[in-house]
Amino acid sequence: LIGNAENEFTSFKDLSKGEIKIGCSTTLTKLILIDTLKKFHTEYPNININITNDLTSNLINDLKLGKLDFVIFNESNIKETNLHLEKIKELKQGFVYNPEFYKDEINNFEDLNKLPLILQKEESNSRKLLDYIALQNSAKLIPKMEVVSQELITEFVNIGLGIGFAIIDLATRNYKNIKELKINKKIPNINIYLATNKSISLTFASKMFIKYLNNNY
Repeated sequence: LIGNAENEFTSFKDLSKGEIKIGCSTTLTKLILIDTLKKFHTEYPNININITNDLTSNLINDLKLGKLDFVIFNESNIKETNLHLEKIKELKQGFVYNPEFYKDEINNFEDLNKLPLILQKEESNSRKLLDYIALQNSAKLIPKMEVVSQELITEFVNIGLGIGFAIIDLATRNYKNIKELKINKKIPNINIYLATNKSISLTFASKMFIKYLNNNY
């Protein structure tokens, strides 16, 4: 029995088996995780990787309950004392448009309301941060359309439904004709964090995956 137990622990340590439970938005999965997932799976094909896509608030709750090993999320006001936060990357964000349908004639944040705005829902981290930036510029943005994901924003912008707020890398990678508004120079980059639960030890597989992720950035 002791020998079998030792073998079982050894198999976890050398990553011949195991599981990683990651919480991340769909957008950040594409922008942050894809390259690391590919490299890690090539090296350790027997490790099961489960990715949960949801709102950051829900993912953080699951992390606190031990249902996830770690969570990757964009900048927010999370102040959980039992979580360890590590900044792993910065991403450029801003307003994007399709020049086939609109012109870049925006000089200030108030002028944005003259155009049909496509934003994420108010409970998303990206929207909360945008509303704060607008408030700092003495404006309140009124969207024509609110959606769940940034992928939908860029798709709708591409077909001319309006002006969207998104991560620039995602928008321009998917659609070559999408452009940035000049007002983006007033919008700071967002920080991307990796959160772990201080009271729960990470598995060998999770520790190794995070090492691969850090090496990527």
